[in-house]
Amino acid sequence: MKFFDRIQNKLLLATIIVVLFPLVGTALYGNWITSRILQEKALDNARRETSQQAAHINNFLATARDDILFLSDTTSLNALIAARAAGDQAKIDRSRAEVASDFMAFSRHRGIYYQIRYLTETGQEFVRVDSDGETPFIIPEADLQDKSDRYYFREATTLSLDEIFVSRLDLNREYGSIEVPYKPVLRYATPVFDDSGTFRGVVVTNILANRFLDTLIDRDHSRGDVVLVDNDGYYLVHPDASREWGGITDLNTGKRLQQDFSAEEVAAVLQPAAGEFITRRALVFSPIFPNPADRSVYWVLIHSEAPNILFASVWEFRFTAAAILLVAVIIAILMALLLAQNLTAPIVKLREGVERLAQGKLKKPVQIQSTDELGELATSFNDMAETIERYRRQREYLLEEIIGLQEEERRVAAYDIHDGLIQRLIGARLQFTNFSQLKDTDPQNALTAFQRGIEHLKAAIVEGRHLIEGLRPPLLDDLGLVPALNELAQQTAADMHAEISFVNHLDDTRLPPPLEITAFRIAQEALSNCRKHSKSSKIMIDVARKNGCLQLTVQDWGKGFDTACITKVDHCVGLIGMEERAHMLGGTCHIESLPEQGTTVTIKLPIEPTAVRE
Repeated sequence: MKFFDRIQNKLLLATIIVVLFPLVGTALYGNWITSRILQEKALDNARRETSQQAAHINNFLATARDDILFLSDTTSLNALIAARAAGDQAKIDRSRAEVASDFMAFSRHRGIYYQIRYLTETGQEFVRVDSDGETPFIIPEADLQDKSDRYYFREATTLSLDEIFVSRLDLNREYGSIEVPYKPVLRYATPVFDDSGTFRGVVVTNILANRFLDTLIDRDHSRGDVVLVDNDGYYLVHPDASREWGGITDLNTGKRLQQDFSAEEVAAVLQPAAGEFITRRALVFSPIFPNPADRSVYWVLIHSEAPNILFASVWEFRFTAAAILLVAVIIAILMALLLAQNLTAPIVKLREGVERLAQGKLKKPVQIQSTDELGELATSFNDMAETIERYRRQREYLLEEIIGLQEEERRVAAYDIHDGLIQRLIGARLQFTNFSQLKDTDPQNALTAFQRGIEHLKAAIVEGRHLIEGLRPPLLDDLGLVPALNELAQQTAADMHAEISFVNHLDDTRLPPPLEITAFRIAQEALSNCRKHSKSSKIMIDVARKNGCLQLTVQDWGKGFDTACITKVDHCVGLIGMEERAHMLGGTCHIESLPEQGTTVTIKLPIEPTAVRE
């Protein structure tokens, strides 16, 4: 009898064809998919570590930029500038000592500054406090130097108020020579002016750059090679300290990225954008901007690692998967030889499972009631499908979370800009319009309108700064909710030439900050709408505490409108924003209006702390 005349042999051949081929194909496909997931996870870990390190440095530098503006606006420095402008030597000496004391206290508190200086308009150091990072001390007047030839002084003299010059990161020099041991410093400089707007010098801070550079140093290569280079490729941080500071303005050794990396790698890495580049080594990089206003000057943080190390988990998985596949094939062949007649039904089920996997239907497992090797193979197959499905769900969930967070941030930013900054700018425009209309016929009121316009612009600048710094409106910080609302109402009434009625039933107790900002923003939007659209001659604001809630009512007797338009998002963003703000604190915002019958806005916000709604 020929070999293939026997059904068992035919089943054996069929078993081998039907089981082994799909098994190998499925395993290879699963290996490929899982390898990609593991590879992407390894890259994500490297990206996350690099971006976190870059973010840490960016946050450090952002604090330094805030510090220089704070130091340039201290009371003692302003007094010194005024004394110098007046030529009062006694006041100069007294203020000079106060500035030095303030600089020293600030240096001691922050612990990151090598020098804090005030240079006169000629470039001469007038006040200087040095520190080793632990103990600050005042430099005697006899040791103060002329820095008029230093580039950071010359650059700072060309700036306007509140503008900042950020120097390159280099080694500090004293009397023209590089200090030893090396002290890498980053200088921030900003000009200062007297009350008449005359340039009166420059405030300069020298940051001890090792405060953030040392966090990157990894001499034992436990994280691969982590280097920091400037946009010319010169090393600022390197595992080999002898390769650092090779720029022409520092040690001038010429050692830089271009000597150690290929031209293709250098072109990919030296750019102001994060990314990765994988050839004979894996490079993950992220830019750092010491001065966000000038993106032509940047540093690049680079994580360099051999691909076989970075993707070690991938290779380990592939080896394990190959071993499992080999074992599975051997078991399948043995089972086919011994139990060919009993394999038909299980093989069909396994093939159906493979087909479902190929179609992306991963939730229904392969059902094989067996305790032998074939049952184990089915279990491994189901585990693999479950693992793939779990990874897919995790990716979808993470994507949804990221998108949700981004949209929430944009929504909050849109509310703040619309209800705050834009309203101030609109007020300024109205006042300047009044000025242009009245300057020839009513100079006194024109001057008042012009001054109010200037005040609106000043408030807009402050509002913009607070938005950037994530702070609340300054009126609330300085005065509280009721005084802030009263001032806002009086200003709006003055802009409209309308009568204002402000009724307050609250005591002087401050309300929770989220409650105050929400109530203020809604009232601000309501008064803005009143000013722009109502043409009312009378406005009423009522503030009270009722049933554990803050109740705020803004009413006018103007043109009114059809409240059905609130559902039209494109046309009533402000009204919808008012309702959304109240809803976020668990409150309500009710708007009543009819054409030619005025408008009433009533908000109720619970005073007791509640969780902000998602």
